[in-house]
Amino acid sequence: MKTHIAILLLLSVPFAAADADCTHVARLTSPGSDRTVTGNSVVPYPDIDPARVIKVYLEAVGRGELRIFDKPVTRSMLKPERVEYVYTLDSRLPRVSVFSTLTVSLPFPDMPDLQVEGVTGFLDWKGRITDSTIHCQPGIPG
Repeated sequence: MKTHIAILLLLSVPFAAADADCTHVARLTSPGSDRTVTGNSVVPYPDIDPARVIKVYLEAVGRGELRIFDKPVTRSMLKPERVEYVYTLDSRLPRVSVFSTLTVSLPFPDMPDLQVEGVTGFLDWKGRITDSTIHCQPGIPG
């Protein structure tokens, strides 16, 4: 697994991450809500289930697939905030990622003025974390 550092820019490498059927309309349901929002048939979307993506992501984290500076990240260290499906114009398959904040900031090795505040993990179509990007912010030197 590769780890990228994002201080000002987020680097991305396109690859197929999930199988999508773009022939029907999405049904989006918010957790804790009985309302379902139906997508517009002019813009076809696959079914989007962020809660399932988070579940698969946390299972991969539990298997030790997410590491920061070669140290394993545990579920208790993460607070998932966002699921992203990113489509490139040359592929029908989205790249699926989960952005999480860290429950406790981590120091950036050899750079005491930077703190790792979050991480984005990228999932392949089998639910494995194949890539990650850490998100840093200036911190208070110790």
